[in-house]
Amino acid sequence: MSKNFAEQCVRYILAQYRNESADFDFIRELEQSTDMVFLANTTDTESLCYANSQAVRPEYKTNFTPADLWNYISNQQNHQNADINAYLKSILPKNKQQFWRISSQNQP
Repeated sequence: MSKNFAEQCVRYILAQYRNESADFDFIRELEQSTDMVFLANTTDTESLCYANSQAVRPEYKTNFTPADLWNYISNQQNHQNADINAYLKSILPKNKQQFWRISSQNQP
């Protein structure tokens, strides 16, 4: 996927979330499908907890961040739909394992 389109998608997703839009909200749908919580603002002290460490298996992770969203979106195959909402609905993961598997592709 082009980095420009991935960036457009992530910016759109975050704007929908912040504005509590009545339209399709990818983050809220992602929270429901994965049973995880979105952390919009993370700090270094929050990262001291092992629960969110990269070493923790995906089934034990309880939240995701904007960086995780970026990884998930940018690791998607090329899009063929100009409508961002339709595209985001088509890539919504079915569970947290699928989200983390795609998010971790191409990661060191």
